[in-house]
Amino acid sequence: MLHRILRYILSAALFFAASAAAPAQNAGAVPSPRMLENAVLIGVDLFNNGEYRQSADFFRSLLRKAPDNDAAWFYLGMSSIYVQDNETAELALGKAAALDPSNYWYRYRLGQFYAATDRPELTGEIYESLLRDFPKKSELYYSLVDIYISQGDYGKALGMLDSLEAVSGKSDPTVITRYQLLLQLRRPEEAHDCLLAYSREYASPQVLSMLGDYEMSLYRDSSALAFYDEALSLDGDCAQALLGKAETYRMTARFSEYFPAITEFMSRETVLPRGKAEYLKALTSRLDGKFFRVYGKELDAMYDAALSTHRRDSSVNVAVGLYYLATERTALADSCFRRNALNFPDDFDIRGNYCSFLFFCKRWEDLKEEAERCIEQFPDRLDFYDYKSGACYWLRDWEGLQATYDSVIAHKAATDEDRVSAYTGRGDAYHAAGEDGKAFKCYEKALAIDPDYLPALNNYAYFLSVEGRKLRKASAMSARTVAAEPDNPTYLDTYGWILHLQGRDSEAKSHFKHAMLYGAKESVVSMDHYAEVLYSLGEYDLAFMYWDQILQKDWKQDIPDLEERVARRREANGR
Repeated sequence: MLHRILRYILSAALFFAASAAAPAQNAGAVPSPRMLENAVLIGVDLFNNGEYRQSADFFRSLLRKAPDNDAAWFYLGMSSIYVQDNETAELALGKAAALDPSNYWYRYRLGQFYAATDRPELTGEIYESLLRDFPKKSELYYSLVDIYISQGDYGKALGMLDSLEAVSGKSDPTVITRYQLLLQLRRPEEAHDCLLAYSREYASPQVLSMLGDYEMSLYRDSSALAFYDEALSLDGDCAQALLGKAETYRMTARFSEYFPAITEFMSRETVLPRGKAEYLKALTSRLDGKFFRVYGKELDAMYDAALSTHRRDSSVNVAVGLYYLATERTALADSCFRRNALNFPDDFDIRGNYCSFLFFCKRWEDLKEEAERCIEQFPDRLDFYDYKSGACYWLRDWEGLQATYDSVIAHKAATDEDRVSAYTGRGDAYHAAGEDGKAFKCYEKALAIDPDYLPALNNYAYFLSVEGRKLRKASAMSARTVAAEPDNPTYLDTYGWILHLQGRDSEAKSHFKHAMLYGAKESVVSMDHYAEVLYSLGEYDLAFMYWDQILQKDWKQDIPDLEERVARRREANGR
């Protein structure tokens, strides 16, 4: 490497030294053609070795001595693309094309640059002018077809396709593109006929499979199967035909033929695993209990075939894992998601999938351990702190929860939004641990960063009300949450309860009625609050109706005194 660099430096120094000496002999002298050619080759060598910044600097220096050298302009442009200097790239490529318009590659690369910088009109102009000068360059036709399609000019694309076939003949790509264009132009019969005519002239498994798909779209299953079988006679591994044949059996409820066909498809190593995974996920999303009870064994064989064929493929493991999860076999699902995490320990998304699976299964100890491993593996990301905090919460590990939030607050990647959320969560953890003084300080810190952060306002207000302290302050904070989200049942419950504690039961009732309409009946605490308000207003029948509903639910953890309190209310009312 050092030897090569020294050679470049020496060669360039000799060239530039010779060029600098020329004015002393002849003020109008320029480097000789041989010297220029050698210099360009030095720069090209730099470019070909991937030293793009050095090659760009080299060609800039060369162009100061020979400003009309088209090759130097071209390679300056190409080098500039690689160092993301688009302004210089466009200028230099344009200059090269202007100096030598007969050079196909100068103009073609300029067109490619316009395409890469999302300027299809300029790209089209370059390619159209090139096509007039180089009518046998097939890549120009393909490029122009793509441009016209991207612009929605399907008629013009079809015309260009005619010109391409006149120059290069028909091929699978051209006939398939023609088919798709004719469909876009709402000429389906003509689209079908172009495929059929091509299939009679050329043996193409892909085109025959497309004909099968077309026939199946018209519910002509017999002719569809005939086309798929013909395609498979030409290429037994044709994925489109294998899948099309299986789908024909499925759509016509011929399941005794569908399952062997689809299992064979899943077993083929030549079929890309990602396509199989997408199919399996779509099938899982439509799966119902009755179908699984009847065909569970066959479904298992299909999913297992995909997994056996592509055991190390992450997308297949996810698809099969989701199937096992949907069919309530979490141990088998775990083997798929865990295998992925072990096979791809550096893949952020895969590790996140496994954490999500553990969260779904409520395996809090396992989730906490996995989240800690992921935090160590991905120290610059905050995502796994959420999983760890969730695990700590459900484990009632308040110390661990507080430590997790402390880590987020101190994290170099944390934004103000992250810190506000962490301070709020830390406050919730302190409250759960019975340390309300520390909890309130955390909420104050959160609100110092974002005074309008609704979860902090709500929780701070509610926990103040639980203690019966600073109800005016609590009411003001809670009112802001309801004003911001008037249909949020949690915020309505908090505000209604504070109003009740302030003796404003009529106002409280209206907020609780609204809350019940928007989901508060899912919370036994909210229902209990509403019952207390109704009882205070003398609406005893309605109050006891809500309490009776709560007593039929799981209430003991959230309202441990409920049974005793309701019994006292009944006794006081002679019930």
